[in-house]
Amino acid sequence: MMQMLEAALREQNALRTELYEVPAYRKLLEVQKVIDLYRSLEAAGGSEAPIVSARRRRGSGAAIAEAVVHEHLSRTGRRATSGQLIDLVREAGVRMPGVSGTRNLSAVLSTSKLFDNLRGWGYGLAEWGGAVEAPPALVENQVEAANVSDLARFQASE
Repeated sequence: MMQMLEAALREQNALRTELYEVPAYRKLLEVQKVIDLYRSLEAAGGSEAPIVSARRRRGSGAAIAEAVVHEHLSRTGRRATSGQLIDLVREAGVRMPGVSGTRNLSAVLSTSKLFDNLRGWGYGLAEWGGAVEAPPALVENQVEAANVSDLARFQASE
């Protein structure tokens, strides 16, 4: 029985690796992250979901990048530079054009009303009011929401 399970897990990993090469699959994974973000906010009792800039087309690379960065900053409660955030955005399947992509990501984040940038500290959420880190109450709510989301993912994978 264990051999069957191990074989099935290997096959599952091989299929995930193969699927990750398909752009539509990477986009699906990113959409799932956005859905999880909204669900975690709901579970935490938040009535307002993060607002994606009205100038962004829903599902566009810029909108997805905003959502990914918003989720990361909410979860960590710490500012991050575009150089630190670019890998997260790429993992979500968003291709930022340019040699490194960090300048384009900076342009997206700098024009968004969701974020602010403190020189030397990086991007943070505008709701932090220019603080270096998120206020403790916001971090506690986000950690609790993330735990609920992780539990839901675990239960769904069983």
